[in-house]
Amino acid sequence: MFLEPLIHNPFLETYRRLTPHQRSATEKALSMCDLQTIGSHFRTWTHTEFCLLAVLPVLLEALISKNLVLTRTRLWLQKVDRKLVNTLPFIGRYCWETVIVLER
Repeated sequence: MFLEPLIHNPFLETYRRLTPHQRSATEKALSMCDLQTIGSHFRTWTHTEFCLLAVLPVLLEALISKNLVLTRTRLWLQKVDRKLVNTLPFIGRYCWETVIVLER
């Protein structure tokens, strides 16, 4: 099981370019094609995306102040995200993260 960043959201990609010091030099966000390639080596595999709108407080926090905590907003947006991604699975590619479960 892995938690990995996704590459398809243009706002997140801009944020990554502006904050390279917040991740290792070898980190690479995954595309949906990358997930297919990884999954093809296993008997079964799934992926579930998280943080579509819930990433907004994180971005605001980074832009406004390192000490500003927007926990309540983030928790509410995580619930909205879950409903959106469950209802419209195709928007999952624009989420910040995916959990990949692989089984041999």
